Amino acid sequence: EASLPRRMDMHFIDQGQGDGFAVTVLSDLKANTSIDKAALAAAVPDGFEVKKVAAPERKRAGGGPAPSAGPQVGQPAPEWTLTDASGKEHKLSDYRGEVVVMDFWATWCGPCRAAMPGVQAIHEKFKSKGVSVFGLDCWESGDAPGYMKEQKFTYGLLMKADEVAGKYGVSGIPTICVVGPDGKILYIQTGFEGEEAVEAAVERGLRP
Repeated sequence: EASLPRRMDMHFIDQGQGDGFAVTVLSDLKANTSIDKAALAAAVPDGFEVKKVAAPERKRAGGGPAPSAGPQVGQPAPEWTLTDASGKEHKLSDYRGEVVVMDFWATWCGPCRAAMPGVQAIHEKFKSKGVSVFGLDCWESGDAPGYMKEQKFTYGLLMKADEVAGKYGVSGIPTICVVGPDGKILYIQTGFEGEEAVEAAVERGLRP
């Protein structure tokens, strides 16, 4: 019993709303005692009832294998038409003959934000070599153009890419997809583990 915790401090970080704290103090601890599971259930307040609801659509952030529901390497990349922050329309087919790097992301996604300096580095390395780099903003709840401006990211930003993410089988972000000059997928991966694999795919697309 001497090793059991007596106090737990939790720090909640709510961006833009301020921080909060919760402190739980435990007393009268007893080890190896039986517990009635009903005691762990929260009581339903008067006037309310418990109902089952459908599970929300998963919008997972983090790493993992390439999504299986969408196109795979070697297959044609689905066409899309999206607008940038200024309202200009872009089509994937407009960039036929170039290598296109697409980063599916959102401002609320920590792994996405961590990947963006690497995406910027790819943009800077290949921007004069027939390579177009775009961040496809999807499932957004924040200010994507403002965030990119604040962080001084200069690669392309395409808005409201939720439907496009579905076409590509994106289930977690960031997802990086590289499309070759012939319109076929050279690389697709959920998560970002550094620029090397993406750069290698870009260089394969640039070979004559």
